[in-house]
Parts: sequence; structure tokens; C-alpha cells
Amino acid sequence: MQNNQQPLVSIITVTLNSERHLEDTIRSVINQTYPNIEYVIIDGGSTDRTPDIIRKYGKNIARWISEPDKGIYDAMNKGIKMSTGEFIGIINSDDWYEPDTVETVVTEALKRPEGEVFHGNLMMCSPEGDKIFLYKPDPGFKNIWHDMTILHPTCFVRKSTYEKHGLFSDRYRIVADYDLMLRLYKTGVRFQYIDRILANQRTGGISCTRDRDAIIENRKIVINHGLSPVTAYYDMFFKLAKRRIHKFLERHNMKAVIDFKKRFQKRKYYRQ
Repeated sequence: MQNNQQPLVSIITVTLNSERHLEDTIRSVINQTYPNIEYVIIDGGSTDRTPDIIRKYGKNIARWISEPDKGIYDAMNKGIKMSTGEFIGIINSDDWYEPDTVETVVTEALKRPEGEVFHGNLMMCSPEGDKIFLYKPDPGFKNIWHDMTILHPTCFVRKSTYEKHGLFSDRYRIVADYDLMLRLYKTGVRFQYIDRILANQRTGGISCTRDRDAIIENRKIVINHGLSPVTAYYDMFFKLAKRRIHKFLERHNMKAVIDFKKRFQKRKYYRQ
């Protein structure tokens, strides 16, 4: 692929004291098989080795800043505003892309110019990077009012789509990505599913460590978008009950946790 024939793709990584896994993320971006990439890193004012790691790869980074922000989605918004690519992907500092992710997305985008959001499958991994589950989205949006059915680390959104429909809302601290995807879905934005693993995500992110708060925030989002409060509260209490069972099993038997997930989330989780 020649740079002057292919669209520019912007990749954003948001960091804050991310020295442990940041190099894995950076390498997964700069070693992509697709050449025409603009890499943007938004650091929240890290006090560990994060800025040194970013400087180490400075020649591969189009632009980066290090300053306090109002949270992860505020940082992502900064990155989107700084990006100039036709497509924008966001990969967090604990996660990484497959080597041909960007090339795969661009190939599909050129085949389907009507698409506005391209997304795919996600491999869930342990903090050490061991593969656990293949997580597939719900491309038919059957459960969009129940939960985040699109896997945000795999998403590549046209810059023009952000310009038309807006960025991440500052009303939400944990699952503003769900609010954005629901907003895009409601306004008729065209999603294109790619049945390939596009990203790998380590467990332990903000939506995992603050899962109870994420469930409560989900309820606020769906009500704000028009779902019946009765339905939203019922859904929230059901999720909280499942969370409590999961935590109990986690303390006693990891195999029981896996069996529990397979029974109650069989449409989402797949053993590799």
C-alpha cells in the first residue's frame, strides 16, 4: 500500500502512569502493516516512567501532550480534536492491536464507503497477556439497550462522524463510550462489523475495577436516551445481582466463575 493512495488513520492512546504495559501498546501501533498512520498520545500528567517511554518512541509519534485532564474521556476528546486522519481508532495503554488491524479496517472501509463505524472482535486477556476469552459484539444491536454491545477498543470511527454527532459526553466518567455508541446508533450511523480479532484487552480496566459504578452509570445513560425507567432499574438490579454472585464465586473457585459466565453470557463469551 502506498501512503499517497490510502487514507490517513489516526490512532489515539490515552495514558496516566502507564509504564507497565505502554510499550506493548505503542509497538502494536508503530509495527502495523498499514503505513499511513498518525499516532497521537494524550498523557494525563504521569509521574512514573510514562513520559520517558513516549519520548523513546518520539519519532513514531505525530504529536503528544502531558497535562492534567478531567478523566479518560476528556483525554480521548483532546486526542480526537488533535487528530487529522479520515478514520480514528482509540487503543488504551493496557491494550494492543493485532499486527494487521489497521490494514484490515482500511480494506473494509474502501469496500464499504457507506460505513461510518468499523468494529470487530476482541480478545480478553489476563494482566500478564494470556488469552482468556474471545469476545464477539452484537452486530445486530439486539441488546444495545441492555449493555455496550460494540467493543470500543476495536472501533474505528470516521472523523466526519465525530464532527457531525459529537464527542464523548462529560456527563459520564466510566462508560461514556456506551453513551456515544448508543447516540450514534439512534441517529442512524452505519456500523460495519468485521469478523476478525482487531484488538486485545487486558482485564482490570476502569469498567472492570469499577463495575458496580459502571452498571449504575449504564442505567442513567439508557434512561437519558429514552428507555423506560422501570425497565432500566430492573435491568440494573439484575446486573448487580449477577455481579454479587460473580464476586462470591471469584473468591472461592475460578472454574465456577468461568462456568457462570458461559451460562449467563453465552452469547458474548467464547473459549478460544
